Amino acid sequence: MMLGMVEENTVLRRWYENAGFVHTHTEKFDFFPFTCGYMERIL
Repeated sequence: MMLGMVEENTVLRRWYENAGFVHTHTEKFDFFPFTCGYMERIL
């Protein structure tokens, strides 16, 4: 399973990490005022 989230939301990132997700990369898009973080977990 893969997901994207607001990278600056550290509380949410820790929640996903505690659920077994691994941070894979980030991307910055000009049309968003935030950085997108991507995580994945093998089901």
